[in-house]
Formats: sequence, structure tokens, C-alpha cells
Amino acid sequence: MTKMNIFKLDFSRNFKTLLIWSLVSAAIITLFMMLYPSMLNSDMLALMNAKINSLPPEFVKAFHMSAEDFTQLPNFFGYFIQFVFIAACIYGMILGANALSREQSEGTIEFLYSKPVRRGGIARAKLLSALLSYL
Repeated sequence: MTKMNIFKLDFSRNFKTLLIWSLVSAAIITLFMMLYPSMLNSDMLALMNAKINSLPPEFVKAFHMSAEDFTQLPNFFGYFIQFVFIAACIYGMILGANALSREQSEGTIEFLYSKPVRRGGIARAKLLSALLSYL
């Protein structure tokens, strides 16, 4: 079994998870972008101003919070993209944790170690598969 076979097998195992995380990220982006027109409404702006004014002034200053910022698309996009980034970080942690632990839990790591591939080669193939899935 070559490194390329390990890479292909591991990537095909991660492909379903990749599709699910991609769909979830696309759904989050779509839902937040559908929310943007309501942010332009004056009632929503008044509500956000009331919420921000109820916070301590030190807190507002520390986090540079302002309700007017959400009326501009780049600022609104910058606000909600942090949720997509958090989801991407969670996906990366799952990929990293499952890279070699899946082989150990399924009992196939002994089979891989018996092949003429070094342990570093196995780890590199799995790392490349996880990186490609992550991008």
C-alpha cells in the first residue's frame, strides 16, 4: 500500500464529512445574508442601539461595539463570518483528532504498519488528506 493509496482512502472517508460541513457553512452564510435587509430597518437599528446602550460603557468601548456598523454590508459580513470561522475550526479539530485515531479504533493501524511504508509517510498522507479536506 503506497502513500497515495492511504491518501485516497483517507480522503474518501472524509468526503462525506466535508460535504456536510460545507452545506452547514453555506446554510449559515445564506441565513445571515437573508437577515441583512432587516438590519437596514430603522426599528432594528433602534433595538440594537437600545441593547448596546444597556451594556456597560467600558464593555462597549473594549469591543468597539456600535449598532450603526451593521447597516453596512462589509461590517455585517465581518460580524457573522466569525461564526463560520468557529465552525471551520471545529471541523479542523475533528479532522485532526480522527486522522490516526480512526485507524487505531478500527484496528487497521497494524495492517498499515505491516506495509512497506514508514510511519512518517502514513502520518504525512493523513495530514495531506486532512489539509485537502479542510481547504
